[in-house]
Amino acid sequence: MFLMEQVRVDCLTIHCSVTANGQRVNLDRIKADHEREFGIKGIGYHAIIQPDGELIQTRPLNEKGAHVGGHNSHNIGVCLAGTNRFTIEQFNRLWRYIDTLRLAFSLKPFQVFAHYEFDSARKQGKTCPNIRSVDIVYWYMSNDDAAIEKYLLPPHT
Repeated sequence: MFLMEQVRVDCLTIHCSVTANGQRVNLDRIKADHEREFGIKGIGYHAIIQPDGELIQTRPLNEKGAHVGGHNSHNIGVCLAGTNRFTIEQFNRLWRYIDTLRLAFSLKPFQVFAHYEFDSARKQGKTCPNIRSVDIVYWYMSNDDAAIEKYLLPPHT
């Protein structure tokens, strides 16, 4: 086990799995994809949030991620299962995760990024997670669901 004060975190980057909206991602598939595409062992994100809001830790926080080309040091990667529409449960879990990291590592709202905001992602034509980080930050700070409404899947009936 490690102590939080032994871990340095400068930012959090939000990704999406580019899989069917509203469906759980297969962790073995993501692991195989990351190992094949990036030559790493395991999953490059630190956590994945499934549609039901389950947060799965996939890499220890004290281990360098492999999720943003050239910007993985001190950067926590969290992936939302889906492509461009997510459940309120996912956003609520993301809010709690951001809050936990904010408190543990003194992160500020401007230290939360969408993957596409990095040059390496833009060069690859990535739009992941298809959410504007300013919308996520506004929603997080104000807890105003209107900020994320256009990114929400309709609730199951």
